[in-house]
Amino acid sequence: RPLASNSNLSNRGYLLVGQGFIISPQKREQIATSERQSGALMKPYFSGRDLNGSRREQYAIDTYPLTQKQLEKGHPILYQHLRDNVFPERATNREMWRRQNWHWYGRTHEHLRSSIRDLDKTIVTARTAKHRCFSFERADAIFESEIICLAVAASWVLAALSSRIHQ
Repeated sequence: RPLASNSNLSNRGYLLVGQGFIISPQKREQIATSERQSGALMKPYFSGRDLNGSRREQYAIDTYPLTQKQLEKGHPILYQHLRDNVFPERATNREMWRRQNWHWYGRTHEHLRSSIRDLDKTIVTARTAKHRCFSFERADAIFESEIICLAVAASWVLAALSSRIHQ
């Protein structure tokens, strides 16, 4: 039987459904300089390639749970970027929810968000890796859907997962 203590312990990363959410460090700096309040909505972004190979410095815009009106009024530059780069793709999406909530990722990811909310770091691994490697990453980052996030910050768990017997 599944252990109740392990429920919501691991989650897939965020399914963005739109490359317009991903921005370069230069674009992040440009937006943050003009609109300081938007800095908290632009978080480090990791894909499986970043975990297993060379790291790229990228950021992802995460506007959940802001409404479109809140985003437009409180973060007009960020809103315009999403309107120009995410909305056109989402306007033709087959799912009504994704068309209506084009400024959010493809799902709200409540399980992942609630499981890592109070952590400063989380254990991650790429689902598509040839060899299973685990590492700590900052919990407030955005991990793409090919990454599994374990809502644990204890070093002994990382040691156990990385041990020869676990492998």
